[in-house]
Parts: sequence; structure tokens; C-alpha cells
Amino acid sequence: MTEYFVNLPSKVYTVSGISGKHVLTVVDYTPVERVLVEKATRCPAGAETCIGVGDTGYGYWKNDVRGAVTYAMDKLIADKDVKVTHLMFNFMEMVGGQEIQFTNLKDQSRTFASAYMHKNRLIIAESTVPKGFPPPTIMQQSIGWLGDDGRGIRYQYLYLNEPDHAVPPPPLRGQAAPQPGQRPDRIDPGAR
Repeated sequence: MTEYFVNLPSKVYTVSGISGKHVLTVVDYTPVERVLVEKATRCPAGAETCIGVGDTGYGYWKNDVRGAVTYAMDKLIADKDVKVTHLMFNFMEMVGGQEIQFTNLKDQSRTFASAYMHKNRLIIAESTVPKGFPPPTIMQQSIGWLGDDGRGIRYQYLYLNEPDHAVPPPPLRGQAAPQPGQRPDRIDPGAR
């Protein structure tokens, strides 16, 4: 369920064991625009959400997309007995997102989580380990993105999942053949 009450398709992958619990959630935000614009047609006349200014979109669909990463971070800690020890902006392969670390005050387990939005897909990686275990950073630090050809990609500058369709994504790095005498600009087994 999104911040603006849209039920979206998602997949949850979970691995549990002695090293803790590791969960990867992928949420498809593609339907948000359609669903919230449709809901806005049924709201009371004059209601702010019906007006749909360019910044927010009808039914606040653009705000729902833009705020998805922050909302994901909030859902991880809201109404829980935890102490947040670190909250930061981060990026993986230049896709912007957020990371959070917190301690469960009941059993002293630690959770490290991250959330990123890429091409209207919200990716949430969450790992919780028992007290005394090493920090569970591996899942949060190994997220990457694939291009349409299945090769790993990295943007040339920061990619933020902008819902305004007129904004093009940044160009990719390491995808073009280097000029004579030039090396690829990133480690990429597929770079020429």
C-alpha cells in the first residue's frame, strides 16, 4: 500500500537463517498514475486532490512516486520500538535512494535497510541480524541495475525516478565503445 493508498503489485524474496533475516521487496509503481487519476475523478468537487496541479498530479500521483523511498523508510520504523542509529542519502550505480540503520530495543538485533526507485520500481533491501553479529551490509551494498540488454548499467550522474515524463534519464556510463587510446569509464565486463 502506497502513502496515498494504492495497492500495488509486488514481490517479496526472503531468506532466513542463523545469520538473520534478509528480505528484498520489489514494488511496481507503474499503475500509480492511472489509479490516482481515476480516484481523483470521484473526489468531491473543489477538493485539493481533484485540482491536480502540475507539481503533484491529479490525486497526488506524482507525490506518491517521488515520496516512495521516504515512505518505505518510514514504514520500516513507524510504531516500532527501535533506535535509529543512521539515516542517509545514498546511491547505487548513481540511482538515488536512502539507507537506514536501527537497533531493536527489545532484543538488540540490528537492521540495515535501503530503498531505491528505478524506472518506477521500488526496491527495498532489509537485513536484520541478532545481537553481536557483524553488520548486515552485504545486501544493501550489492544492488545494481540492468539495462534492456541484460548488462549492468551505471548512470553518468544522479538518477532520480522523476514522474514528469518530459525529463529524460541521465546517460549511461560504460556502455559506449571508448575512443582510440581511451579506457572504459567504469569496470564493466561488457564494456568494449
